[in-house]
Amino acid sequence: MKTLTVKQPWASLICSGIKDVENRCWQTKVPPGRILIHAGGSKVPKHFDQNCLSFEEISYVNNLKQFGIIPEYQDMPLSTILGYVDVTGFTVNSKSMWAGQGDIHWLLENAYLFDEPICNVKGKLGLFDYPMDKDNLPPAHKMTATFPTIKGKKMTIHVCDKDWELLQNGQTEYRIDIGNKYIADCICTKEDPSELIPVSSIEFVHGDKSVVYKVIECDRVLHSVGYRFKHEAVYTLDKKLK
Repeated sequence: MKTLTVKQPWASLICSGIKDVENRCWQTKVPPGRILIHAGGSKVPKHFDQNCLSFEEISYVNNLKQFGIIPEYQDMPLSTILGYVDVTGFTVNSKSMWAGQGDIHWLLENAYLFDEPICNVKGKLGLFDYPMDKDNLPPAHKMTATFPTIKGKKMTIHVCDKDWELLQNGQTEYRIDIGNKYIADCICTKEDPSELIPVSSIEFVHGDKSVVYKVIECDRVLHSVGYRFKHEAVYTLDKKLK
């Protein structure tokens, strides 16, 4: 089966259904259709965010990690076939936030993650063949991007391992990066995107566990983080409601 090696974090973003464009300087004569995505062997560079991402992309990727949709950079698998995706076409004028200027944009759809990734696989340049029957693929699943939702005065947030542990250890403040339209659309008012939708409680969900906290204050703050300004929603938590 045709396979493409992609560096991390792009490989995880593709197989999670987040990154819908792969930037290349070449293309095949016709779209190859369904291909395997192989994560290369290189770790994510130390200063990857500031060197490779726009401010909105940094904010969005921070959210994806915070809500457990993708792993932290240091936890992303390497030299591993993560899953598969359909390459449906090529263009040079994609409107995707992930489209690189001057690149050929491979259009990606129907991304799946293997339930059990295939580890210890060496990558190659270009498309290469991996011994797998495309009509008999291992079990795989779609990653659902679970962002905060608000119903009435209650917000529900799915959190990563790190944030769940902090909450269990008594953390009384929860911050969400809202420097991108995806999350801002979830928790800011449509009339004034700079204003947060008021909530009185937050249910934090982690796997099959959950806990609800009373919210005593919520505010939108702007502060400097190194080379950029960071927009955050800050929720001050009181006692557990359940």
